[in-house]
Amino acid sequence: ITPDVAITVIMDPVGGDRIKATGNGHMRLTYNNNGELETYGKYTLDKGTYNFTLQDVIIKDFTIRDGSSISFQGDPYAASLDLEAVYSLNANICDLDESFRQDHDLNRTNVPVHALLKAKGIISQPEISFDLEFPSLNTDAYHKVKSIISTDEMMNRQIIYLLALNRFYTPEYM
Repeated sequence: ITPDVAITVIMDPVGGDRIKATGNGHMRLTYNNNGELETYGKYTLDKGTYNFTLQDVIIKDFTIRDGSSISFQGDPYAASLDLEAVYSLNANICDLDESFRQDHDLNRTNVPVHALLKAKGIISQPEISFDLEFPSLNTDAYHKVKSIISTDEMMNRQIIYLLALNRFYTPEYM
């Protein structure tokens, strides 16, 4: 398969999660007289989107990062994902902690934020995890943000707020 061929993988027909991408790989498809399709090989994605939905409230297209892959060992519904995708936005970092207003190294309070979605495992029920990247923050500010967003629960809450409201969630203790 070459990048001239685009694929669409519907992961959740009810919710709407799907991958649309181009890439390359050596694939073998077999179709027998019983109507069974088998797929073998690794498809490495070079560009595309992951349409992420959360209970019909959040519907966002994440940009798939180069090098993500889908591996097939027969049953196409049991394919294995190793995917990373990013949703870029700007958000006010002071929503996380008011002390960022006094940080002279930050020349603005709205900063570029990359919400990362990582999907691994069986395509029909992948393990989804999230992370954040801050391309313009200095090391000290980045470590401060990471100390505030230090648990999976806080990370998930921040991601939901960023995707739904384009802003950070302000922890109760702030």
